[in-house]
Amino acid sequence: MSTEPNKAIRPPQRLGLFGGSFDPIHRGHRLMAETALEQAGLDAVWFIPAAQSPLKGSRPQADDHDRLAMIRAAIRGRPKLNVWEGELQLPPPSYSLRTVEAIRAEQADTDLYWLLGADQFTQLEQWWRIEKLVELVRFLVCVRPGSVVKAPALPGLRWQAIENEPIDLASSQIRERIQTGKSVDNQLDPDVFNWIKHKQLYGYSAQ
Repeated sequence: MSTEPNKAIRPPQRLGLFGGSFDPIHRGHRLMAETALEQAGLDAVWFIPAAQSPLKGSRPQADDHDRLAMIRAAIRGRPKLNVWEGELQLPPPSYSLRTVEAIRAEQADTDLYWLLGADQFTQLEQWWRIEKLVELVRFLVCVRPGSVVKAPALPGLRWQAIENEPIDLASSQIRERIQTGKSVDNQLDPDVFNWIKHKQLYGYSAQ
């Protein structure tokens, strides 16, 4: 499995990193990435599927191959969105610092930005070796328009608020809807749902 994005793509100067389980990737994930591209002036955003989140007690339900396939389906035709597979080959749990250090080794002249939600931002002090991660990236925090976010007390923290309209989506709720046969047309791109149906993920069964 390759751990590098398409080498034909020139390495961007301002690169957004978007980590998560993406189990499955939904429309809200892509909206966050596209909003960051626009408001932070990024050259690209890389989706980084985690092998296992340090703050979750279990691995994703879908395997690595299926999650990568769903991400690629969701970003197809959007050249500024890409996927980086390297975190899947690092030892679990998937610490963000290890990921950033690996990408920094490949992208020495690139400014790195870490994209996350406001709820995760307030928990940064719990992240593994966060003081080192703060030195390496600027954080892009997705917030509701007009809302105020209190930054954690971390020396040297650099961050910027990214405003996007709230989308009430959660992968856990989508998995539950799929398992119970409820519609997910408004939550998932058609190509993503087609993959789920084809592989019968998340307890999907044809009705």
